[in-house]
Amino acid sequence: PGPWHPLWEAPKLCKPEERPIPEGELAAYPGLSFCPTVRVVYFRKHMDKHRSRKIVVPTDYWMLDLAAIMALVATKVTPSLFLVNVGAAPFAAGEDGERKPIAGDHCTVLWHMGYRGVNFDPHFNNSARPHLKGFPRALLDGNQWSPLQLPSMLVKWKVPQDLDVLKIDVDSFDCEFLNNTLRAGFLPKVVIIEASTWFPPPLKFMLRFRGTSSPDAPMLTGCSLQMAADILKPFGFSLLQYTMEDGWFVQDQFMELFGAIERDPVKLYRVGNPILYLSFNKPYVDINKLLDLQHKPQEMLEEMRYEIKRWKGMMDPDWTQQAVYDLSV
Repeated sequence: PGPWHPLWEAPKLCKPEERPIPEGELAAYPGLSFCPTVRVVYFRKHMDKHRSRKIVVPTDYWMLDLAAIMALVATKVTPSLFLVNVGAAPFAAGEDGERKPIAGDHCTVLWHMGYRGVNFDPHFNNSARPHLKGFPRALLDGNQWSPLQLPSMLVKWKVPQDLDVLKIDVDSFDCEFLNNTLRAGFLPKVVIIEASTWFPPPLKFMLRFRGTSSPDAPMLTGCSLQMAADILKPFGFSLLQYTMEDGWFVQDQFMELFGAIERDPVKLYRVGNPILYLSFNKPYVDINKLLDLQHKPQEMLEEMRYEIKRWKGMMDPDWTQQAVYDLSV
């Protein structure tokens, strides 16, 4: 679909007798659907940096990267070879064109595969410019656009409505950016969005944009996995995987390309975040108690409301009073 690169060779689904999981079971880790197994190391490396010594990342934790996903999608449709990266400063982890872990993010590998696109992030001056050096098709926008302004900026940058990838990681109004972009008519093939680990499914949480910047505090920012799934479902998306704190969604028309995989957000949250990563090492949330209540949604919601109330008592009131959010099940 673009300049030749070995990562454009799509992985092959396992034959029934080759699957490395018991017959009839769904693959919790989508990389296991393929033979040979798609082994993306940077997810595991990133998790190793944040786990406690008592918790070990499962040996079969093999998630799919954008290289594998887009190679599979390209077997069914012609890619646009265009991506939009909202929150593009390389503060997390990525991989190069040989799948070696490097500083970057989930989109980094696609620049090696001939992609073009726009990277939005106000931190560009001190981070993303060196990171994207050598990729002239990786365009930069260092302005701090609001969720209401982003769609018009996509038009200004001539982003095709059938772009391949939309990645959002802004630690604030992630759901608002997602919703406004979709409603403006942009329909990516793949969406990656940071989904707060503080709110396990079926909790639905999103920070609302009310014309002010987000409160500079943990927990009451972002978007939950269930809320992201609910926003995307009417636009024809299904959850593919959850990698520690990021939800990966693909258009329904492509789900068959990934074989028999688990799709339940409740289960994918747990298998995708085996180290129970919470972003901040402070006792704001009793995550184990919330997980125990996942099959009692109303009790889980009441527990979350209690924990938010308790957390507000520990925080600077100027931070917490700015937060306008939705929370439900």
